[in-house]
Amino acid sequence: MLNKTLNFGLILSNTERSIDYLIFLKKIKLKPSVIIVYSKEKIRSKFKKLLIGNNYLIFLTNDINNKKVVDRILKLSQRYLIYSGYPSQIIKNKALLEKKILLHSHPGKIPYFKGSTTIFYSILKNKSIWCSTFRMSHKIDSGRLYYLKKYKLSKKIFINYNKSDNLIRIKNLTKVLKDSFRKRKIINKKKYEEYYYVAHPIIRCLAKLNVKK
Repeated sequence: MLNKTLNFGLILSNTERSIDYLIFLKKIKLKPSVIIVYSKEKIRSKFKKLLIGNNYLIFLTNDINNKKVVDRILKLSQRYLIYSGYPSQIIKNKALLEKKILLHSHPGKIPYFKGSTTIFYSILKNKSIWCSTFRMSHKIDSGRLYYLKKYKLSKKIFINYNKSDNLIRIKNLTKVLKDSFRKRKIINKKKYEEYYYVAHPIIRCLAKLNVKK
């Protein structure tokens, strides 16, 4: 059972993933101590409703490296923060990466599947789906690995790929919270790593056919 008194925070961009994270955390009754939202665009109404009842701050920027955002995060008492930012953003502030543990989930078996939409490539190459949760570093999809899990391969993932992707990410993240951030040695550190780019519709179709077989 989850420890509902965990002192952790959320860093959220104005995205569907952030909404899905909030919905899941509410469902399992795990409440963050603080929420930082950063977005230039108007916060969607569904998102705002989920923020009600939480301690939250909104910053009018799409840049996680914005000085005001970074300074405020550094002042937080919470050391552990779940990160749901905009795609391909790299955190450049060294103090932020050193003083705070920014937890991020990636739908791929690190270090073998880094980059974008790796679920499809993983299905085609290994007929499997993995999710890695790690402490963020200044490199994309890199950092100390806390948890790695293999998920059931199902055709349901193609009904709504984004929802399925978000769900395995937050499930991994809550597992780390449940284990009180226990560090795990999941895989051997190897120099080999592979980066992938956004999967073309043909690649997605081939992955879907692969699952059906």
